[in-house]
Amino acid sequence: MRKSIFMFCKKLTLVKFLFSFLFLLASTTAMLAQDAAEGETLFKNNCAACHNTSDETLVGPGLKGITGRRPIEWIVKWVHNPQAVIASGDKYANDLYNKFNKAAMTPYPNFSEAQIKGIEANTRAFEAQQRAFQPEVIPQ
Repeated sequence: MRKSIFMFCKKLTLVKFLFSFLFLLASTTAMLAQDAAEGETLFKNNCAACHNTSDETLVGPGLKGITGRRPIEWIVKWVHNPQAVIASGDKYANDLYNKFNKAAMTPYPNFSEAQIKGIEANTRAFEAQQRAFQPEVIPQ
């Protein structure tokens, strides 16, 4: 009898844990989707004239994989004030500036860190969407 009560409690604890985990996962996914949706609007209204969400160059570089090239803290500083990052002597910033014929990026000092992360989330969502629609290549 005691063993069956113990097993029941153990299973109940596992069920509670799994339910909590699934709730947390669903909440996080919903927040990321919301961030990406806001990021999409911000991107279309402010960034799309010069940048693509892919790796294709427009006026400036494509944003695909941007967080693989620079940490988000750097990206936030860059978006807020690109000229200050260039003036600081940052090698990557200067290389980017020179690569694009010293075309100055418009600063967005009023964007919050969360909004910039939303734009980055939109870029990741676009990447995931592109991967989902790529046909699978089957070797012959």
